[in-house]
Amino acid sequence: MTDVEVVGDSELIANQVRGMYKVKHEAMKALHAEATAALKQFERWSIRTVPRAQNAHADALVNAALDQALERR
Repeated sequence: MTDVEVVGDSELIANQVRGMYKVKHEAMKALHAEATAALKQFERWSIRTVPRAQNAHADALVNAALDQALERR
């Protein structure tokens, strides 16, 4: 794997991953560390945001995957 583009609907998260904003919320610090560690596996990465309304299909897919994971527990 060499390149990855992360697309999301949160400017806050995108700017935290870019290192422009600090992660202040304690519960988010571990997730931030996990995300930045995962990105280090790539030679190049980028992160961009799209308006939430344009992200509805992706959001529905993630929610369905999370629901399935919870059902399997």
